[in-house]
Amino acid sequence: MEKLKYTYLDERKSDILRLVIEEYISENKPIASNYIKLKYNLPFSSATIRNIFAKLEELGFLQQTHTSSGRIPTDIGYRYYVDNFIDTKKLKLTFNKDIEEKLLSISSNVDELMQETVLMLSKLSGLFGVVMISGIRHSILTEIELISLASNKIMMVIALKSGMIKSLVLNLDIIVEPRDLDIVNRLLRERLIGKSIEDVQSSISELLRNSIVPKHEIIQIIFQHPLLVTQFARNNQIYTSSYKNLLEQPEFHDFDLFHKTISGIDQDYIKQILSAYSVDQNLITIIGNETENELLSHCSIVASEFESDFIKGKIGLLGPTRIPYKNVIKILKEFTEIMTNVC
Repeated sequence: MEKLKYTYLDERKSDILRLVIEEYISENKPIASNYIKLKYNLPFSSATIRNIFAKLEELGFLQQTHTSSGRIPTDIGYRYYVDNFIDTKKLKLTFNKDIEEKLLSISSNVDELMQETVLMLSKLSGLFGVVMISGIRHSILTEIELISLASNKIMMVIALKSGMIKSLVLNLDIIVEPRDLDIVNRLLRERLIGKSIEDVQSSISELLRNSIVPKHEIIQIIFQHPLLVTQFARNNQIYTSSYKNLLEQPEFHDFDLFHKTISGIDQDYIKQILSAYSVDQNLITIIGNETENELLSHCSIVASEFESDFIKGKIGLLGPTRIPYKNVIKILKEFTEIMTNVC
């Protein structure tokens, strides 16, 4: 997955490209040379602008939807725009105190915090929101208990000092006797409570080897259950918003395109693409065909990285390639600051 490559432009061509892209993002219709000249009172003729349009089209920055129409940006055009016209350091951030206070009020529960974050991101932007946790650190296990639901089914409840409480149901291939559950609960509490998440991950295998009843079938099955391991290893856990806010974008009034888009928004793909791209100045932009996913070739993904003493991850937004990049990046930078403060 690589960024699209382009030729660097002289100042005049660069300025015209910027105007076309910003007008197209705003108007969602092909931009004509005369429209640009009149709106910005440019000091050269429409014919000169048309010649610049033709050169930009030749270089791959613009395209025509049909003969004699205005121009629209290509993926390369958007890539040039993002790389050369958006200075993230100069974006003026306007923090919403209500959002920060809302997230602070639920910051002790990681799952609730992340889900609320993606919902707010999606609502503010009109796009599809995603949060990926790439690591939870320094959180201490305060409680763990196995509860019998049926003779061959148990529920594991886990509580962390951070306030996060998780439960998962384990379906087993054997009958679980109450006395077996008592043994396991005692062992789990003795060996795991008070440990950090990092220590818990390594302690599970140690507990299996050193159990006072290593031959006991219930011990073997529970400790080797894949859900038990993944419950503690929260790396690359994904939280997403609903798709409905994408319908605010004119492109997705086309049902076939909307259906194609939601078919391409797969959690495994999101994990793959956010993990594969390195963060450049705390920002990831993936435009059109850079997604290397035919179902999302008409979309862009913008993501930012956040990190606190407790948690690390990425927050992102997905929408059509015509998204207002400056505003989207501004929203993500604001949420990055907020997440760093509340986590």
